[in-house]
Amino acid sequence: MTLDEQLGKLVLESTPKTGKSLQLLSDICKEQYERGSLDFSIATIGRLSEEVEGPKSSAIRNKTPSGDKYKTLLKAWQNEYKKKPRPRTTRKKDQWAEDIQDHQTRWLALDLINENRKLIAENLKYKEVKVLQIDMRKPPLTTGKTIAAREEKKANIEFAAYELKSLSHAISKQCFDEFGLSKDPKGRVEQDGQEMFKIGFVNAIEKILDAYAVEDNDGDVFIRT
Repeated sequence: MTLDEQLGKLVLESTPKTGKSLQLLSDICKEQYERGSLDFSIATIGRLSEEVEGPKSSAIRNKTPSGDKYKTLLKAWQNEYKKKPRPRTTRKKDQWAEDIQDHQTRWLALDLINENRKLIAENLKYKEVKVLQIDMRKPPLTTGKTIAAREEKKANIEFAAYELKSLSHAISKQCFDEFGLSKDPKGRVEQDGQEMFKIGFVNAIEKILDAYAVEDNDGDVFIRT
C-alpha cells in the first residue's frame, strides 16, 4: 500500500477534523522528505505541526482513536523510507541562514555572515604584512560639537517592531533548535562545534532588545516607550 493509499484509508475511517489533521501531518512529512530529512519522529513532526496549529506531539502520542491514526501515518512514512533512504544532499556551510523563513531575519543573518567573511579576509591580508609601520602622531582632539552630534545621533536611533522581532527570532530557542545552533556563555554562536558568529553576538542583540523592545506572553514584540 502506498503512502497516499494509507492516508486515504485513514481519512475515510476518521472524523472530518481528524482527517484534516492527517492530511496536514502527511504534507509536513512530504516537506521533510523534500528538504532531504528522513526524520518522521513524533517529536519532530509534532513540533512542526504545532507551529502551523496542527496536532502537537502530545496529541499524536495519546492513546485515542485519533492519536492511533496519527501514529499509524508516521509509522508508514518511517517504514517507507527506511527501505529506500533518500541520498543526503550536501549543504553549504551557511545554508542554515538561507533556509530562514522570515525574510528580515534571513537578511540580517546573511549580512552578518558577509561582514564576518570580510573581517576574515582582512585578517589574512594583515598576516602577510612583514613590516608594521605605526603612526606615532597624536590624533586630532574630538571637538565638543562632534561629540554632541554623535550623542544626538544615538538618541534618535529608532527601530520598527518587525525589526526588533527579527532580532528576537534570530537568537530564539526556536531558531537555534531548527538550525542546530548553540551559544556559549560569551555570546558566541556555534553550529556542530564550528563558530558561526563571534563572541558577543547574542549579547549585543540582547542589549538592543533590552533597551528598545518589550515581548508579551504570546511572543509578540513591541517597542519600549
